[in-house]
Amino acid sequence: MVEFENPGIDRVIDTAPAEIVELFKQIPSEAKYRHPIGYIKYANFYLIDVDMDEGARLLDQIEKYYLENQVYPQH
Repeated sequence: MVEFENPGIDRVIDTAPAEIVELFKQIPSEAKYRHPIGYIKYANFYLIDVDMDEGARLLDQIEKYYLENQVYPQH
């Protein structure tokens, strides 16, 4: 997940979107939520490059999680 927080990740994501989606499916949810910037970047990529409706749903799900849990990641 830390890799998704790097500024240059957009170039990598743009070259292999299908592989990124498959890779992301393998990451446990708890790891995704521990890295909110990376998770939001992935959701934004998904919204723009894969499926707008599903990407919007993912962003809503992320927002709901943080509002309900008031979790602040520790780095």
